[in-house]
Amino acid sequence: MFRTTVLTVALVSLASVLFGQIQAKAISYQVEIDLNVFAPDYADETETEDLICRFEVDTYFTAEQLRTVVRTNYTPSDFALTLRQRAYQLQSRDEINIDLTNESVIIRKNQKVDIKSTGKTKSIMGYSCKEYTFQDFRGIAFSVWVTDKLQKNVFPAGNFGLKGTVLEATTSNGVHYLATDMATGVLDNNFFEIPAGYEQEVVDLAPQKKSK
Repeated sequence: MFRTTVLTVALVSLASVLFGQIQAKAISYQVEIDLNVFAPDYADETETEDLICRFEVDTYFTAEQLRTVVRTNYTPSDFALTLRQRAYQLQSRDEINIDLTNESVIIRKNQKVDIKSTGKTKSIMGYSCKEYTFQDFRGIAFSVWVTDKLQKNVFPAGNFGLKGTVLEATTSNGVHYLATDMATGVLDNNFFEIPAGYEQEVVDLAPQKKSK
């Protein structure tokens, strides 16, 4: 099981029921989504005062693979919003998005982004981080703070081929990730496997060659 005195109780409780021989690490992130930016039409029409959705995302990873576990802390009762679990091989350009509610999986293949350094640095959880920016295939802009002291290509928001571990991220559509706790331990041998029987959709993001 994961052994730590600083990770949230929910993370420890999840890990305590997993038995196996996979040595892994985990980072817990607090995630806030500002509906004023993420869903401005809803924000303009609703009388709800609290428009910040809150989640916890625990990111489990080895040197080869990654998978997230998501918990919802708060969303307005009349606004349906869930974060999909994500899983990917750290050396690949593919990403698996798991929708537990609808028992479906979206596999995004050949994802690639143009990553640029801003030259800015800051410390997060005692780790020196550098800021990088990029846009994903939807045109959403990301600002990420990355440390090279942990593991390459660890980011709960997706597989972007980063050269380190993201400890904080902000997106142009109102999403903010912040790492809060870390742990090491053992996971069940099947933890990184994709649920069987789920409906699958494959989206290839590789640029299409123009026909002559």
